[in-house]
Amino acid sequence: KNISLASNVAATMGQCVNVENRDVKSDGVSTKQRPPKKKKVEQNKEWWDTVREHVTAGDIEYVKHLINVADLDVFDVDYENYTLLVWAARKGQYDICQLALNLGADIHYVQKDPNGDTQKDRTALQWADACGWLHVEQLLVFTIMNASTGAEVQRYAQLIDQQNGIVANFIGQLDDNAASTAAVKESLVNNMVSTIRSKLVFSDDMLRLAWTFEATKDGGGAHSLEDNKVWNAILETCSEVIRAKPANEKDWHWIKHFMLPSTIWLIDISEEQKSEEKESDAHTTIHYLFDELLKVVELASQTLIENDLVRPMNRITSNSREAWQRLQTWDLDGAAAAETNTTAATDGVGGELNTPLLTRQDYIDSGVKSEFSKTEISQNIVTPDFNAIHHYDYNEYLSKLVFNAHAVNDQFQHDVQRMFGIDKVNKTNNAEGDNLIEFRRGPVKLTARCIDKAQTDYRTLPFPTSAHLLDINRCSLIFRDDGAMLNALELFRRQVEQHDAGCILKIARAKNGFVEYAKTPQYADIKLNVVIRGKNGTSIIGEIQFLLDIMMHFKNDAHKLYAISRKKEVFDAMKQTLPKLLDHTKQLYFAAGIGNIDYIFDLMIIHNKTEEFVLQIMEGSNENIFHTICALGNLKLIKKLRSYCYRTPASKQKFIESLFVPNRYTEMCMEACIRRGHGQAMRFLFTDKAIIDYIKGSEDL
Repeated sequence: KNISLASNVAATMGQCVNVENRDVKSDGVSTKQRPPKKKKVEQNKEWWDTVREHVTAGDIEYVKHLINVADLDVFDVDYENYTLLVWAARKGQYDICQLALNLGADIHYVQKDPNGDTQKDRTALQWADACGWLHVEQLLVFTIMNASTGAEVQRYAQLIDQQNGIVANFIGQLDDNAASTAAVKESLVNNMVSTIRSKLVFSDDMLRLAWTFEATKDGGGAHSLEDNKVWNAILETCSEVIRAKPANEKDWHWIKHFMLPSTIWLIDISEEQKSEEKESDAHTTIHYLFDELLKVVELASQTLIENDLVRPMNRITSNSREAWQRLQTWDLDGAAAAETNTTAATDGVGGELNTPLLTRQDYIDSGVKSEFSKTEISQNIVTPDFNAIHHYDYNEYLSKLVFNAHAVNDQFQHDVQRMFGIDKVNKTNNAEGDNLIEFRRGPVKLTARCIDKAQTDYRTLPFPTSAHLLDINRCSLIFRDDGAMLNALELFRRQVEQHDAGCILKIARAKNGFVEYAKTPQYADIKLNVVIRGKNGTSIIGEIQFLLDIMMHFKNDAHKLYAISRKKEVFDAMKQTLPKLLDHTKQLYFAAGIGNIDYIFDLMIIHNKTEEFVLQIMEGSNENIFHTICALGNLKLIKKLRSYCYRTPASKQKFIESLFVPNRYTEMCMEACIRRGHGQAMRFLFTDKAIIDYIKGSEDL
């Protein structure tokens, strides 16, 4: 089958391709070593038109073959400036878009209008939006987000959608007796208020239900926040915990693990203003309950910085101005220059073309090197179902780093303590006064946290992004005085230079956070990234933090507030995406685009919908989901929806009628199927006796 496919492709392109000695699996993974990539040939318009036709028809096997034989690359541009990703997005081909993204396609590439009209320049996302391909648009939106934020947004959207269904269904099942219903509502609200004020565990579904009862009490619409007993309990309790001095660790645990994960924070309290805004600008008017909590956190942060950081630091700096000046400017000789040099590395193992010579795990002698370049991976594993680049980066390469980190950690921690004379029992150097040094051993960073950091902080940096993780091994040295800290830094540098630092071979980089503190008061330390020699001959970079005890105490309290404020990135992303994710009609079209019948049934069950919901006509476009399904030729979904709708004569008739609804371009679903050349779907529909009878019964058809 594969040989026949390759021969047909070769004939189409007018080229001679030897397929006898190439063994390619149907999933696009070569079972033999790929020959060296041949020199690219400038393709003509006829060749590109053939590629376009196959992409439009969703022929992913054809696309995978072209990539496998190195005739097509995700960065190639056709005669109208389309890349594979942009054309696939314009035509609504989800799997081909996913394939291109897995192979490293540039999601931000702008397809320039061939006639020079800048108003028509579009990215893949803009094309998907313009053509109404909601499934592709959603894929691209989440790809643009960093992975952890995207996952959080999707998790919250799923929870909220399910909760909305639970609340609506519960209210719909309440007794018609007004008195008994009012008693149920009042009891639930009072119980939830008491639970929150007592800082106990609660059901988030019940909290959302109590909020709904309170927000719509007395049979009216939404009430002000000041009148909402549930909100008052939440805000007052959280504020009490945030402002408490000293902090109550148990209460903070309740906020972090029970209150903060609640979907209640994503209730939009500006709903009444949104109706006056354009839909495209709706996200700018959204105001979540979380934004109210953030006001409390920001005020507490300002107070914490002034009382626990600025004032104590001023006492230190005023007593030793010279030491303070030296601390702000301390650095390794040549460290800044090393950060800005460039390398002429090609896209080989561990390097990318013309990238900054950053401190990376794979740039040091005997460091963990990648076995493959990004290009080699993308050329050899071509499938939409598996992101080989991400898998190798975050599973294979990172696993080696974490393994080596565990192997060297005990010796690394031991050698740092030996250099500063740290007592094994009390973890200090037993000095008096300002010369006291406290040692804190940091655990090896968890793999999940490593992945999160690589995907968030380093996602735009050269492959493998995990090589930028320099603090998998870490420890801290804490000082009471800036002068003592300077002396320790010089002692450490001297011992490393004299090769008297045990397994620590050299200092790879220094980051002085006091440079930024001089501009704006904030947490600051000096981080030294050091090269650690492993027992197996492989080296790894670890991190030693030098910090003042004032900074340590400030960091402990500030970290609690940061646990709340760091949610802002996710919630800001929600403001742009949540309205579409909770729009049942839009999600119906998303499910139709990816051919997911289970998601359609989920929507129907959660929100108590009937086949009327599935067969609805969308305002503006005058389309139903069969325009999307037929245009994409999804035979499997057509069969399942037909089976569901053929249960009763009435729903059967509506199903058939839906296939012949003309959209705003006067194109019927059946015509979309014919025009795109989806033979299997056409054959199935045109052999259905009920559909044939319907056509024969209409003079127009």
